[in-house]
Amino acid sequence: MLFRSVWRVTSADGHPVNGAFPFEIGTVPSGKGADLVDKVVAAAQRTSPLGPALSAGKFLGFLGFVLLAGVMLFTFGTQLLGSRRALLTALTGLVLLLVGALTVLLLQGAYVTGGGWGDTGKWSLVNEVIRTRVGGAIIARIVLVLLWVLVMQSLRRSPWTSVTSLVVWLLTVLMAVTFSVSGHPSADTLTGIFVPVDIAHLVGIAVWVGGLFSIVLLRREVDGKDLVAPAIARFSRNATWAMPLVIITGVAQTLHLTDGVSTLVDSGYGRFIIARSEEHTSELQSLRHLVCRLLLEK
Repeated sequence: MLFRSVWRVTSADGHPVNGAFPFEIGTVPSGKGADLVDKVVAAAQRTSPLGPALSAGKFLGFLGFVLLAGVMLFTFGTQLLGSRRALLTALTGLVLLLVGALTVLLLQGAYVTGGGWGDTGKWSLVNEVIRTRVGGAIIARIVLVLLWVLVMQSLRRSPWTSVTSLVVWLLTVLMAVTFSVSGHPSADTLTGIFVPVDIAHLVGIAVWVGGLFSIVLLRREVDGKDLVAPAIARFSRNATWAMPLVIITGVAQTLHLTDGVSTLVDSGYGRFIIARSEEHTSELQSLRHLVCRLLLEK
């Protein structure tokens, strides 16, 4: 007698995983096990149409984190946050973070069960998501967004202090944690090493890429160079460590996820990562020239 076992689970990073295997009871095999498994697995592999929307939500959340943390760390210790454009950039980051978090929360359950748009936002599915690591990270991200609002309100009314400076850095790291503990590093091997590596990678991106956004948006926002020049000079110092940190942690994670140097060299994804690393190295050499030119323009 031929039986089959079918399973479909959600991995730690929120991706659905399914499979099947046959087993028989009796002394004479039927020889139909392989065909049965192929049919069962094909039936179990339901592709949800929500994949692109879910990916867009994750991207919006990450972009919001880079914008928010970038502008907050760029204006660190100054009163630039009182400018209209700086505040608008920070608020845009907050909105994107919130929209991205809610999108993932509403779509994740329907996606992993192979459902469609009609299943979006069903409380039974949302409740199941909240109980997972991904759901916990989303709830924590929403709470952190609310804390960011309080910090921004405080910094608009009063100057920076050692306490607010510590809180800004702490919120930046904690926000990065919510991405790392629910992403690929949390579902692979050596999580105790590569989750912190991914956190450092995200913080470095926020400091470097978010700082570049801030330079473009804010360098002409305030008349005079008393506020802008120190912020740009601080960004130059921060980028000196942030860019190498992004490259080193990115390469380390790539080697870990692709199972070694051979895969990195042979695959298109690996060659793309190598090309990006070389580009980042050249950008590091030209970054100081860019910052110096911006300071001279002011």
